[in-house]
Amino acid sequence: MKLERARGFLRARFTREGTVGLYLTLGFLACAAVVLLFGTLARFVFREEGIPLDREVTLAIRELHSPGHDRFLRAVTLLGDFAVLLPATLIVTAALVWKGHRVSAVLFAGSVVGGLLLNLLLKWSFERPRPDLWPPL
Repeated sequence: MKLERARGFLRARFTREGTVGLYLTLGFLACAAVVLLFGTLARFVFREEGIPLDREVTLAIRELHSPGHDRFLRAVTLLGDFAVLLPATLIVTAALVWKGHRVSAVLFAGSVVGGLLLNLLLKWSFERPRPDLWPPL
């Protein structure tokens, strides 16, 4: 009986309508795993004894510093700016709706908005300044 219920549950998740629920469930589980991993990493960053992990990583990355890398990373950073993300999200969402992929449009827009909200929540939760080992670029 339990095996048949499990098969029915899985079969329902692989129908056209059930796929959205499956994606949302798997997405939620993946986000939960990432939050757990991030929490573990945050515990190491906030440890009191010795040199904090973020300082160690920042110093290691400093070794890769060069004018070419700076230009490239500034360009990459701009891709995450609100002025780029908002129009890009609207364009992709509109294109998905226009092509008839309404569910994909909702999932895409929801994931972008959810990512932005999660980013804000984590920044508000930790309230940790960036390491100030040298002036920012």
